[in-house]
Amino acid sequence: MEEIKIVNFSDKTAYEKDKEALIKLLDSITIPPITKNRLDPSGNIKVPERENIIGRIGRTCNFGLVRGRATGYCLSRHSRKWPKVYKAVFDFGNHVCPVGMDVTSATLNYGVKAKKHVDSFNVGDSVIVGIGEYEGGKLRVYEGGNDCESYTSYNIRDSPLMFNGAKLAHETEDFTGSRYTIIYYSQRPKKLPWTSDITVAGTATTSTLTTHSIV
Repeated sequence: MEEIKIVNFSDKTAYEKDKEALIKLLDSITIPPITKNRLDPSGNIKVPERENIIGRIGRTCNFGLVRGRATGYCLSRHSRKWPKVYKAVFDFGNHVCPVGMDVTSATLNYGVKAKKHVDSFNVGDSVIVGIGEYEGGKLRVYEGGNDCESYTSYNIRDSPLMFNGAKLAHETEDFTGSRYTIIYYSQRPKKLPWTSDITVAGTATTSTLTTHSIV
């Protein structure tokens, strides 16, 4: 059974204050574009990159634990490149993640219109929140994997949503404006102890919206 939950802030005033500071910081950096698939001379996908999962629209980067082809699990290069942003993103997670959630990683998106996909390497529930000045951009969460056609659209702007993105497919609806999304999750393999130098304690609570049976 997979649950979709709304996240309830413990301190909305503190959330709003820290959100404005975070947006100001994010506006000062240039998030890299989505990594494009590498193609062979015939135009077929030779090496699948991030585009293969979420599409080609927008900019994205990861903080905390990442899974590299050559390096295995390690601290992301953007965590090392932008330590101030890394800390700010993880600190902000304390507002939007529930108490006790295992968070090793965060994905920061800007202007990303994600196609229908699942997050295959994520472990357990993720939390996503939208911030910025934008209209539209609801998140469609399907009742199953990529083959499922039934979905519900959720407004995630300043309304964090928690669900298992490895089990429930999801995609972004059309939007206008400046839209950031941050996804907090675990990539911690079962037998790999890994600890970030920055942790997310979480202060929020959750309320269940709906439950789906996944076969």
